[in-house]
Amino acid sequence: MSTFAEFLSMGGYAGYVWPAYGLVLLIIGGLIIQSTMDYRRQKQLAARLEEANEAAGRRRAPAKKVPS
Repeated sequence: MSTFAEFLSMGGYAGYVWPAYGLVLLIIGGLIIQSTMDYRRQKQLAARLEEANEAAGRRRAPAKKVPS
């Protein structure tokens, strides 16, 4: 068990290492949550725009031909 205690003490730097790990996990978790929420919002927006486009009876404009 002393090896585990030594690991937790991080050679005397545990006061710096563990809070740094915690901060990194907090930031990454926040980014994951933010990305998931933004993905859902963008997906809803795309669905609403497609519905509005279909309701207006419009189609996509044909791609322009580029001369070779």
